[in-house]
Amino acid sequence: MDQGIRNPVLRILVYGHVWLALGAAAQTAWVQELLGIGGWRAPVLAFCGTIVGYTFMRWARMDHPELGMAPHLAWFRENRKPLLYFSLFCLGCGSALALPHALALFRLLWPAAVITLFYVVPPGLVGGRTLGLRRVPLLKAFLIAGCWAMVTVCLPLAVNDVEWNLDQHRWVLEVQCTFFLALVLAFDVRDRAMDERALRTVPQLLHPALTMCVAVILLLYPALVFHSLASNYHHLRVDKGGVGWPWSLVLASVGYVLTAVVVGFSGSRRGPLYFDLLVDGMLVLVPLLWWLGTLI
Repeated sequence: MDQGIRNPVLRILVYGHVWLALGAAAQTAWVQELLGIGGWRAPVLAFCGTIVGYTFMRWARMDHPELGMAPHLAWFRENRKPLLYFSLFCLGCGSALALPHALALFRLLWPAAVITLFYVVPPGLVGGRTLGLRRVPLLKAFLIAGCWAMVTVCLPLAVNDVEWNLDQHRWVLEVQCTFFLALVLAFDVRDRAMDERALRTVPQLLHPALTMCVAVILLLYPALVFHSLASNYHHLRVDKGGVGWPWSLVLASVGYVLTAVVVGFSGSRRGPLYFDLLVDGMLVLVPLLWWLGTLI
């Protein structure tokens, strides 16, 4: 049986969802830059919300009869008390930050809240049955990707009291949707053998290799978007007598290409560190390359 991650520090980082929460914070902070707004509240809220949301979903699934021996759930069960305390701390911090913007957050993020609450229903609440939105055939990947995209785009808007504008903000939402969907498809390929057939995930309906091709193609969209933005900006500067490239846009495009490479080389034979550190690490890589580009 797969023993999962053995290093105790990495277990806390990965199984405790700290790495994932840092990725959510990085993505949210980066999207703020793309939207021309700033501040620290939205990234911190993204971190806290990720910890709380994923702790709830792990708690809901840890006693599932078919998943109880999964390494991450076994670790969660053993450490549920400190994880619960940390989650409650994040819930308190997040609530304090969110309260002044409660109406705006609800208006923009209620779909993400519904997905999180009903993605997995604890078996103890429904007579031991396995219920939840994740069990709707084919929806699993799209629910996760859509939820992440909504949070990283709408959270900065709500916290900074910026109204949603379809014409101005749609392109960022599209970039985020394709990025997250590609990552989720990679994880679905990894979990294909463990997922129940009734879930009908994308890799279960398509061949895993074809699913990976779809994921790589999806990542070409944000890469081309940022390449096009960089090219247009470069030509505008040349026309005005300037020189040089907007390296933040260029390196963001490179980040998506690197993500496509990482996703393309993933598969069911890869170990937990490849997925939980490297693939999830793409959440941090793209914003990091963007910020490095601003320094050039």
